[in-house]
Amino acid sequence: MIAIIVLLSVLAGVVFFKMQIDRKNRQLELQIAQFTAVQREKNLVQKENAELVGAIFSERMRHLNELSDEFFSADEKGKKELVFENYKKYLTEFRNDESAFKSLEDDLNKYSDNIMNKLSEQVPSIRGDKRKIIAMFFASVPYETIQLIMRSVSIESLRMMRSRFRKVILEANAPDAQLFLSMLYMKSGPKA
Repeated sequence: MIAIIVLLSVLAGVVFFKMQIDRKNRQLELQIAQFTAVQREKNLVQKENAELVGAIFSERMRHLNELSDEFFSADEKGKKELVFENYKKYLTEFRNDESAFKSLEDDLNKYSDNIMNKLSEQVPSIRGDKRKIIAMFFASVPYETIQLIMRSVSIESLRMMRSRFRKVILEANAPDAQLFLSMLYMKSGPKA
């Protein structure tokens, strides 16, 4: 009789713990599903924000785009040379205008989860011109536009830089590495 009571108690305990484990598994699955949904929504918002920053940056570069269109549509050699000189002058002014890049960084910080400040803190080795280039990558600026702005950088070099940035970010063990990589490899925006 005692053996039957002990056996029933053990069985009741096993059934109770099995029910508890099943309940915890359901709660865990629910939390994972919620986390996945939040992560998906966050990625969508980041993409939309990067596109917005890219559009803002492109609007600021509208003059450069107009000069480019004028150059390629000019028929006369003398007119092309004049447009080209204006184009080079504007590019030089833009390239040397730190406030343009500061403004881009401010926009990225404002609309993309403070990404440039986090990058400075977590991956301090990215600075100077590399910081300008990665900011343009984060803003989905096309390779062609970056090449025009940064002068002596080829499109192939930009592709290799993107891969090197990925490597540097991963080697830095940055807590926000996923944020940096998702912004780094976001689809380029419209050609400025």
